[in-house]
Amino acid sequence: MPSRITKFLRYLNSLPFNLTVKHYYPFGKTTASLKDGELNSPESWDALRVSHPHFSITSERESWVRQCELGINKDGQDGCLNARAVEIVDLLKANKFTSIHSVGVGGTALEYHIKRLWGFRIDIVNSKTVRTS
Repeated sequence: MPSRITKFLRYLNSLPFNLTVKHYYPFGKTTASLKDGELNSPESWDALRVSHPHFSITSERESWVRQCELGINKDGQDGCLNARAVEIVDLLKANKFTSIHSVGVGGTALEYHIKRLWGFRIDIVNSKTVRTS
């Protein structure tokens, strides 16, 4: 039986037009460091990565793993990353995926849980591996 996410994704894919969902995030004081106060340029992403705690990763692997396992509220998440990972893994297994590629700017906690539950290859490109400007 398809999960709630699978049904929703099938619905989105069935729409006869492209769908763009705007995201809004309260950056607080960090907004001043963004080019034109907007997150729409490589320079703004780089500024965000070095100045906002939700968009960075600690340089110590043990500390990063501990943050992921403790469910610390990070990356603007609500502490339900493990539950989200379970649904994503169910979707991956149901569709016989063997790898995924994640491109993002957060702390990769969701990817950690997916890898822990799924075991297959996850390629991650994030703020620690690529500078955009």
